[in-house]
Amino acid sequence: MAIPKTTKSADASSKIMLWALSKKYEQLAGAKLGWARVLAGKRTRTYRSRSARRPSP
Repeated sequence: MAIPKTTKSADASSKIMLWALSKKYEQLAGAKLGWARVLAGKRTRTYRSRSARRPSP
C-alpha cells in the first residue's frame, strides 16, 4: 500500500491504511464479511485463528 505524495489528506490516509492492516480490522472483517474476504496470507495470525479455519458460508 502506498499514499501518493500529492494527496491532500496524507494523515487521514495513513490512519485508514494502518487500521486496515490491524488485528482489529482483520477480526471485524472476518466476523462480518467471512474469512474468505480477509486478505489471504496477510497475517500469520489469520491462520492461527480457529474461526478463520472454519469453512465460509
